[in-house]
Amino acid sequence: MVRTKVLNNAYNLNPSSFVNILHALILLAYDVKTLSNYLDWIGVMCYDMHGSWERETGHIAPLYYDPRDRKEHLNANYSIHHWIKRGADPKKIIMGVPTYGRTWTLETDKNFGLYAPARGPGIAGTYTREKGFLAYYEICEKKWSGHIQNKQGVMGPFAYNDYQWVSYDDENMMKIKGNYIKALGLGGAMVWALDLDDHKNACHRGRYPLLTALNKSLRGSNSERIENSSDGDYNYDKLKKPTNYFKYFNPYMY
Repeated sequence: MVRTKVLNNAYNLNPSSFVNILHALILLAYDVKTLSNYLDWIGVMCYDMHGSWERETGHIAPLYYDPRDRKEHLNANYSIHHWIKRGADPKKIIMGVPTYGRTWTLETDKNFGLYAPARGPGIAGTYTREKGFLAYYEICEKKWSGHIQNKQGVMGPFAYNDYQWVSYDDENMMKIKGNYIKALGLGGAMVWALDLDDHKNACHRGRYPLLTALNKSLRGSNSERIENSSDGDYNYDKLKKPTNYFKYFNPYMY
């Protein structure tokens, strides 16, 4: 690792890594303190927490834990704090956010909420052509019979039409996640992926509406800090109400 650091300095390299969110995998696969020491930034992939590989609907990228979710570790708040608890420098953590949605085909059109039974992936999009997956521009231009927002900011919206169901992050959720990133003093945000945002203004909200909302949130001047317990024993479920102002953020990592 010393040789790696010397080479990085000599050739002006910026080593980085995209890393997993799964609690068990972090414990088994990563020496977090060493990674934090030698990497310039660590991209935590806070998406694909639920998808059509499961037989029930779920949100692709919840920010906080939803008590109805049987998998309490599958949310960005838990994952980010777990990386910090294991020794990652918060300023090197880049939180990943999706510009696409995960889709399901419901068992019945009578049960269309979160964690509703599903028979498999949703119908492939016209342009992305992958079952269980829709780009944001495919989601926002589609006519949905129902569109549900989470008013508490725990997760982004979901929408449904007949037997088709999708969860995703919208502009409002991008703003919330941008504030969260500033509140924890993280290094910034990354998106997967630029071309999945509405880059052609197909939905008449301007080009790249998700990226724009995230960028504006990161560049904003006001945020609140989420306090960690002093002994480092994080109670992730209670970290839902930011309390203090926190100034540090990097508006150029988005």
